[in-house]
Amino acid sequence: EHGAIMKQLDEQLTTARTKEATRRASLTAQATALLNKASPEAIAGVRLLQERWTRERIGVFLGRKKEDETWQAFRGACNAVFALRDQKRHEVLEELEANFKNKQELIAKLQALETVQDPKILETQLRQLSVQWEAIGRVPQQKSSSQLTQWNQSQNAVKTHLQKLKKSKQLLELQ
Repeated sequence: EHGAIMKQLDEQLTTARTKEATRRASLTAQATALLNKASPEAIAGVRLLQERWTRERIGVFLGRKKEDETWQAFRGACNAVFALRDQKRHEVLEELEANFKNKQELIAKLQALETVQDPKILETQLRQLSVQWEAIGRVPQQKSSSQLTQWNQSQNAVKTHLQKLKKSKQLLELQ
């Protein structure tokens, strides 16, 4: 009798362990699949899966080795999603920094235009630099405001210089 009862209990435990291992494998597969999603969606999905990992647990111990294996697999899948997000964030920050440097170079070129004495050349170069400025794109937010102020001040100085050149050219033509 005892053997029959133990066999029945072992079968139920094996069934419960199989269900729990399958559930955990499913959560791990879902976390891995999130690597193909957009970052904000993937991060939200991983957080939901982490909550489910704990909340839906049926309280069946799989054995220390199997517990560790399933947890490490799930944790690895979640960490991969977070690492991908961090990598993309880093790439965006690098691009923004490169844009900042390119715009700083344009500001230097713009400031150098204050020495140009030909109004036509000055107007052409001013237009070209403005087009290049717009084409470059965004910069880091904390640097954006000061850089834009610097650009506008330099642009106003060049425009003032251009107006002076045009006035002096008109005075020469009148004379």
